[in-house]
Amino acid sequence: MGALIAAALLSILFLANQSKLLAARPSDGAATAWPISPKWLLVVAGLLAGACMSTDAAVRDWGPLYLTGHFALDFSFSGLGYAAFASSMAICRLAGDRARTFMGEKQLLAISTGLVIAGLSIVAFAKIVPVALFGFVLLGIGVSNIFPTLLSMAGRRGDASNIVVVFATGYIVALAAAPSFGILAEATSLANIYLLLAGMFLFAGTAFVRVANRF
Repeated sequence: MGALIAAALLSILFLANQSKLLAARPSDGAATAWPISPKWLLVVAGLLAGACMSTDAAVRDWGPLYLTGHFALDFSFSGLGYAAFASSMAICRLAGDRARTFMGEKQLLAISTGLVIAGLSIVAFAKIVPVALFGFVLLGIGVSNIFPTLLSMAGRRGDASNIVVVFATGYIVALAAAPSFGILAEATSLANIYLLLAGMFLFAGTAFVRVANRF
């Protein structure tokens, strides 16, 4: 409940200060050709950023419980899921600039989102630990370059205030999602946390890829 209240207050503050955060305008006049305003493009980017933040929290906080509870894994090995996720994410993030140069930002985001959804689905439906760990690795590969790419794209649209909007939106989404994970796990099962995240990526990723060319 506390997290939901904090998310609501942050949302109110964010909306009240949008005019200041989004004061910058593209200098080339391209804004007049956008079907939707720059403000909402940044918010859409923030939704995808929030899904990334939520994923990191879900794997770090709920992954050990999932492995020990769902698979009866010994508690001493409960950190394997986050280790697989974090190590694959770190390695692939180092290659992020080359990947963006090779395939382009929109293509990278589309492929990365697909990998994330696949990884989350594998984790949710896995019957044995090795398969679940493979899902965590795939998830780390997919999520590794989404957030940095979003910030890079937002920064090119103006000044640092655009990055603030994306980050603030993402933080609010992650803060609001946090209590829902616990509620969902208690009402159903821990596996559904990862299915919920897959749904978030499907929605936010599809929405952003559709408008990515306007950044």
